[in-house]
Amino acid sequence: MFLCHLARQVQISLATTMLRVTLIRKEDRTALKVEGSLTGPWVGELRECWRKLVQEGALVEVDLGALNYADANGVALLRAIEEQGSRLLGSSAFVDSLLHATGGLPAAQAGQISRKEN
Repeated sequence: MFLCHLARQVQISLATTMLRVTLIRKEDRTALKVEGSLTGPWVGELRECWRKLVQEGALVEVDLGALNYADANGVALLRAIEEQGSRLLGSSAFVDSLLHATGGLPAAQAGQISRKEN
């Protein structure tokens, strides 16, 4: 079952970026597998996928093993997701360095992803 399976492409400058978010439900966990680049409009797409699951009461793990890049808004969203209690798993050394770098946008600016929102 796929809640969020995104494989759309968008032209940004001369580069093509793509993000795929796949829902994985197993008996004891719910995970979102994130693949590609978390930039531009894809940040909002991931936010909405994650938010829907949290509103259902799921404890969500976010698998970042295939994420190759995140812009400042993407990093802020991932930080906010983690602050809200979801686990970020499997990030590469590069993505991990983005997540733990100082500076950038505070998590609160990642779209106000409070669990209380509808």
